[in-house]
Amino acid sequence: RAIARSDSFNQAVVLDDQGSMFSVKESQTNTSTLIAYSPWQVWSFGPTLLENGVFQVDTQSKVPYELGSNPRSSLGQVDDDTYLFIVSDGRTSESAGLSLYELAAVYEEYGAQFAYNLDGGGSATMWFNGRIINKPVNSGSTISERSVSDCIYVGYDE
Repeated sequence: RAIARSDSFNQAVVLDDQGSMFSVKESQTNTSTLIAYSPWQVWSFGPTLLENGVFQVDTQSKVPYELGSNPRSSLGQVDDDTYLFIVSDGRTSESAGLSLYELAAVYEEYGAQFAYNLDGGGSATMWFNGRIINKPVNSGSTISERSVSDCIYVGYDE
C-alpha cells in the first residue's frame, strides 16, 4: 500500500547535466517534463531546505521529526562549482542533532543557494578517505551505521 507524502516531502532534487541543483514537485512531474530538465541525477527524499537562498522549511512544520533535533544527511549548492554535503550526528549525549530549520540555517551561513534533506539516523553517515568521520546512530542510541542500498559518491584526484 502506497503512503502519500505531504506537499513538503513531495519534492525530488534534480542535478542537471550543467551541474545545477533544483527541486521539482513529484506530483507535477512526469517522464517527459523530467527529461526536459536534462537530469544527470535525481534524488527523492526531502524536503527542500533552501531554494534560491530562501528557506523552504520553518519552525512550525507539520511533521514532528521535521521540528525535532535528529541526525541528518543533506546536500546543497553554493554556486556552479561549489557543493556542500552536511551530515549531523544526533540522539546522543554528545550531539542532539538538528531540526530541518536549523540545518537550512547552516546551509544559509555557508552561502548555499539550494539545499535538500536526504535521510537521518544510521543513514546519516559520511565516509572520507576510507573512514567514517561522524558517529551515526542506529536503533535508538547505538553508534553504528545502517545498511543502505544507495549512497552519493564523490570522487576526486589528489
